[in-house]
Amino acid sequence: MEQALIETIVRSTVRISALAFAASLTLFAAAGAHRRRWVFHAVRAFAAFIVAHTIHFGAVMWLAAVTASANIDARGGWALMMTVALLFYAAAFAILRTWREIAAGRQPTAPAWFGSRLGVLFIAAVFLNSYIARAERMPLYWLAVTAMIATVVFYILRGATQARRSGQTKA
Repeated sequence: MEQALIETIVRSTVRISALAFAASLTLFAAAGAHRRRWVFHAVRAFAAFIVAHTIHFGAVMWLAAVTASANIDARGGWALMMTVALLFYAAAFAILRTWREIAAGRQPTAPAWFGSRLGVLFIAAVFLNSYIARAERMPLYWLAVTAMIATVVFYILRGATQARRSGQTKA
C-alpha cells in the first residue's frame, strides 16, 4: 500500500478517535440523576474511542514500517511514542473503570475520580499538543483546540458538581 494512503488512514483514525473522546466526555458530563442512561452511552462511546485510537496506533506502526520509522523519529522517537502509548492506555482504562462503576450504580472512590480526571487531562493534552503544533500552518486547528478545551472544561466542572451532589467522591 502506498504511503499517502496510510497517512490518510492515520489522520482519519485520529480524527474519529478525537470525536469519540469528545462525544464520550460530553455524554458523561451531561448525564445527571435524570439521565443515568447517558452514563451507559458515555461508557460505550469511550470504549469506541479506545478501539479507534488502538486502530490509529496500528496505522502509525504501519506507517513506521513504510517510512523506516521517519514518522516516529520526527515526533520524538520510539521511547517517547511507547511512553505516551503506555500512559494513554493507563489513563484510558482508569477512566473506563471509573465510569463503569458509575454506570453500575456504584460509587467510585476519591482516588478513582481523581485518576479518571487526570487521565482525561492527559489524553486531552496529547490531542492538544498535536492540534497546537498544526494550528500555525492550518488555522482551522484552532477550532479543534477550542472545542477540546471547552469539552474538557465542561467535563471537569460538571463532573465535580455531580460528584458533590451524589456523594460519589467518598474514599
